[in-house]
Amino acid sequence: MSTEWPTLKPMFTVNDIVRLTGRSRRTIIRWLERTPGVILLFDHPERMHKRRYRTFRVPREVLEGVVRNRGTALSIECGMRVEKQYRGHKIQATSFKLRSGDYTVHYNVVTHTKRHSDDSYIQSGKVFGSEQEALDAGIKMGEQAVDGG
Repeated sequence: MSTEWPTLKPMFTVNDIVRLTGRSRRTIIRWLERTPGVILLFDHPERMHKRRYRTFRVPREVLEGVVRNRGTALSIECGMRVEKQYRGHKIQATSFKLRSGDYTVHYNVVTHTKRHSDDSYIQSGKVFGSEQEALDAGIKMGEQAVDGG
């Protein structure tokens, strides 16, 4: 019996889109608020002296449509994204192909508590020869970030 793992489509966070477009976080959220196909993972309403907190995930096809409609030039060279649960945290590693043909990796460490969700986005700044090597290193760096506090 063979086990086939589902293929995950690249999903972009608000931070990813800010980095790719150079637009402000507020602008990106305004673009995404009512866009069909955008996934709202978490919506904590505004309360007295507390701002509203939302977590979006945007499929590649939806992002390309939003950016095209806004007249912003964008080339998305995002590869794969993998996720791993580690000590109560979710680590996400996303590979990006560089112009040289090598890869780099960015990773998120997501922590959910009863009251809020914390999503730390880190760009590794390192270069790897293969996509799999970059993804493995991203998960390892995420584990080290969790262990280091």
